Amino acid sequence: MKRIKLKILTFCILILLIRCSEILNQSVCDPDIDTNSYCFKKDKIDSEEIGENISSNIFIGESFDNNLIFVEPFEFDNHDHSEDFKFFNIRRKMTAFAFTNSVAYRINGKFIEHSKLHLPNIYGKPKYFSMTTSEPIFELLKYKVDEKIKNNSIVFGVFDIDFDKADCSIYGKKRPYSKEEYDSVLEEIKEDQQIVERTLDFKSFEETILNAKYICKIQNSKSKTEISLSFFETKGMEYAGTVYIADLYKDKKIIKTIEKYNYDGPY
Repeated sequence: MKRIKLKILTFCILILLIRCSEILNQSVCDPDIDTNSYCFKKDKIDSEEIGENISSNIFIGESFDNNLIFVEPFEFDNHDHSEDFKFFNIRRKMTAFAFTNSVAYRINGKFIEHSKLHLPNIYGKPKYFSMTTSEPIFELLKYKVDEKIKNNSIVFGVFDIDFDKADCSIYGKKRPYSKEEYDSVLEEIKEDQQIVERTLDFKSFEETILNAKYICKIQNSKSKTEISLSFFETKGMEYAGTVYIADLYKDKKIIKTIEKYNYDGPY
């Protein structure tokens, strides 16, 4: 009986060590409080616990030469951070999808390093990391992928969750908007019209979420979870850029929408 208990205890310790070894520099922290770091979830996400709690683990990025990809958290404003900025709870491995127009490639990657780079100075004309005017130093997670994928593909996924399907038949189609989003845009346009001293023209309805278009959606069949990725081009009084939208669905009901601003400028 003691031997059986010892075996069970040894097995549990082994499983715990394996789970811990999948995550680097584990820490209990909150990305909304500590402005000098970003924290992915400390513990691995169980597929049965998928909900809006996974938002801090959603990432987006781009593919480059030599099967390298650079990604950043979706809930992250990547612009001129300090020298000692840190990512906590980095995953050693990742699965994701790479989108090239209406085609999706499933990819697997291994973590290499946390990089501080301005990618347009290295890779010419990035698609996602395209900010050129302001030349920010990006805080990036660099992964090496096993599969050969097309350069400048948009990479999208969630750490710990293996999304098994991608549907890009929606590519280029207009994303439906809610009444709350419409009312918010009305207020946004009204406020923009009041800014007289500006470099760029006034914002139009076509430059808001009301004109967002789908890129693709990824699905996890087991948990009935789906995330659609959309975008629209926008501008402010002196900034222009692309806004990416992640809509998180559970059992076909939307539970969270996240907007990510890729502003360039000032102009």
